[in-house]
Amino acid sequence: MNLSTAFLDELRSRTSIVQVVGRKVTWDIKKSNQGKGDMWAPCPFHQEKTASFHVDDQKGFYYCFGCHAKGDSISFLMEVENFSFIEAVEILASEAGLQLPQVDKGSQQKNDKRAELIKVMELVVNIFKDQLTSVNATNARAYLQSRGTTQESIDRFEIGYALDGYQSLFSLLKKKDISEELMVEAGLCLRPVDGQGLNDRFRDRIMFPIRDRRGNCIAFGGRAMNPKAKAKYLNSPETLLFDKGNTLYNHKLARQSFGSDTALIVVEGYMDVIAMDSHGFRATVSTLGTAITEKQLSLIWQISAEPIVALDGDTAGTKAAYRLMDLALPFLEAQKSLRFCLMPEGQDPDDFLKISGKSKMTELVEGSTPLINLLWKRETEGKVFDSPERRALLDKTLRAIINQIKDRELRKHYGSEFASLRSNLFYQSKGYQVRNPNKKYSYKDANIATASLNTKKSMIVTTQDMEVRLREALLLAVIIRNPRFIGEFVKELELIDLRLEEHKKVLSTVLQSYYEENSKNIEEFLKNKLGINNISRIFGLKHLMIAPAMLPKASDDTIRQTIIGEITKIHARQGVEREIKEAAEDLKGATDESLTWRVSRAAEANNSANKLQKGVSENELDNHKFLSDGLQALIDNQVWKKKKTK
Repeated sequence: MNLSTAFLDELRSRTSIVQVVGRKVTWDIKKSNQGKGDMWAPCPFHQEKTASFHVDDQKGFYYCFGCHAKGDSISFLMEVENFSFIEAVEILASEAGLQLPQVDKGSQQKNDKRAELIKVMELVVNIFKDQLTSVNATNARAYLQSRGTTQESIDRFEIGYALDGYQSLFSLLKKKDISEELMVEAGLCLRPVDGQGLNDRFRDRIMFPIRDRRGNCIAFGGRAMNPKAKAKYLNSPETLLFDKGNTLYNHKLARQSFGSDTALIVVEGYMDVIAMDSHGFRATVSTLGTAITEKQLSLIWQISAEPIVALDGDTAGTKAAYRLMDLALPFLEAQKSLRFCLMPEGQDPDDFLKISGKSKMTELVEGSTPLINLLWKRETEGKVFDSPERRALLDKTLRAIINQIKDRELRKHYGSEFASLRSNLFYQSKGYQVRNPNKKYSYKDANIATASLNTKKSMIVTTQDMEVRLREALLLAVIIRNPRFIGEFVKELELIDLRLEEHKKVLSTVLQSYYEENSKNIEEFLKNKLGINNISRIFGLKHLMIAPAMLPKASDDTIRQTIIGEITKIHARQGVEREIKEAAEDLKGATDESLTWRVSRAAEANNSANKLQKGVSENELDNHKFLSDGLQALIDNQVWKKKKTK
């Protein structure tokens, strides 16, 4: 349909935006001037108590001074009601008494046929509803009652019943002068092989009308009462009205119920939707019992930017979640993602509500899992990464996942998050405890402060602070000046834990530049992200001027050896700090002399580790062996522990 600018202007001039918006907001009478069409209300696009949403009826526009939402009557329907552009135009044109531009003859015939079929489908909705109240539907009513389906839900979802007979519906439609052609085209009846008459498609089934986003009945879903039926659930076939892969059950009602303070929930079946709705989760849709298609995903995102997918707690439900993740990856954006809410083993949403109630379901929904966390779970759960080959395979898999994401900015954030998760995982696989990223550890955490402070601080803290700053700064400076080495050492840089917060920010930004393929202009990238002062503080340290790796003619071997050396020493320092903390925790309540002795021995171990790096062999360089055998021996032997004398 081609809509000219002239037609749209005419439509806007005939439409009162105050009337359109007024269906969804409560006007602030004190602030508004109705005579001039100058109206104010709390904004429907974000939660607020004050009236910052302004509507000018004369100009036909709205604007929010809070969230800056703006547009006309067409865009308002699209944003608030989740209509498409054409749908919004059709609604406003109908209200304004405007005839839409003529379409070609073929399209007009198709639209006329659709209108005929919709009339037939609405007729059948009422037939099925009446049959549910008949004496022949006793078993159907008992089943609904056993499932906890209230009369309110039956009425709201227009649940009905198809009689157990081959031509029950056919006979009723025949009496109402509905042609056999329309019965077949609507998917209500089937023509048998012998061609004699028509048979009902739905027999002895509880019937669920399937409506499109406008509220028109376009198909049915039927639940068999006979346990021996070939299919427990049967849907209408594909018709002029019904495209199964492009339809959501409860689309219109869910769209109307969805708001800024609610979540759109996606479930698998009709009964799940009805159960969720009856417990207050009215913004719920289902995918007609099939795996979510690309078209259905698009429809879901038109309602909500971050819907919650609630799947059955079984193997099939988990596999369905994994398939959906893979489907969604190429389309993910900043305002387009998914969260997952997996039911307990053996339960669907309907079962869970019956067993646990609304409050527990609310907890599950509010605690839903982000898509990236479920991706990580799929690739790591139950697996052991105790070898370079296994870790390399995981890296390959994660990069393949990231590369599916088309949005460049989002791809960067996924890479950063995976790097963090990977770091903790590999850290654990080596037998270390993962540090809490929200807690800043210090020597006081290790109970070192319980010993005599006049010896402890002078022994470790004050003597190492400057060394730590210089060592971390040198590593960063060499990497920044030689970005070609980032790819070679990216895994090691992801794992390293710098002590200074300013250095952590710089390293994180360095890795970000690498993932964004921007490492050629890394210094400029860092200045733009962090400011020139942060970079100047690193390169302003005097010791950097004399470091061999920082000289203009430094060889690649020198640069590589420096990077490896500094990473090795930082890792060694981290290992010793962990051991100091553990030793101190083991000695709570011990004498001052004992604790002091252990700390001093740990300090000696740290010094020994630094000396070990001086003679790194070419073989060690090639293999990036960060924790030397000598240091490992010191740790294995727990040299800080006081030995018993014989």
